Order: sequence, then structure tokens, then C-alpha cells
Amino acid sequence: MDKYLAYWKRGWWAWLLMLCANILLAILIFPLAMAFRGNENIYWLSAAVMWFVIVAPLWGWLFEYFAAGSTRIVEPKNSSANDA
Repeated sequence: MDKYLAYWKRGWWAWLLMLCANILLAILIFPLAMAFRGNENIYWLSAAVMWFVIVAPLWGWLFEYFAAGSTRIVEPKNSSANDA
């Protein structure tokens, strides 16, 4: 039961992480869409640069922030699956 609850807790913070990350992405990318409305190539280039410079490091930071409060889910050493 403890393992089930650990997966349940991990699932909620993972969903919260994805929600925060996608809201952050929309906040950062939407102004680019408005600024480069007529030029699709420059929009995609600036979106890619923004992804590598701002969004990916912030997602990594968010993951580390959320993961720091979570306990690791470990497999028991004497599981019946390993006995076969």
C-alpha cells in the first residue's frame, strides 16, 4: 500500500509540474507569436532560441524543485518478480 500511495503522490506533483511548465511556455511564447505575426520563419527561430535559453533551464529548475520534496520510489530487494 505504501508503494501505491507513493506513486499516487508522485503522479500529482508530476501533473502539477507539467501544468506549471506549460503555463510558463504559453506566457513566454505567446508574445513571440504576436511580435512575429507575419513572419513564420523568424517566429520559429526565436521560439527555438527561447526554448534552449529560457524554457528548458526553467523546466529543469521546476523539476528539481518539485522532486526535492518527493521521496524516491524503490523496488523491494525480495520481490516475487525477481525469483522467477
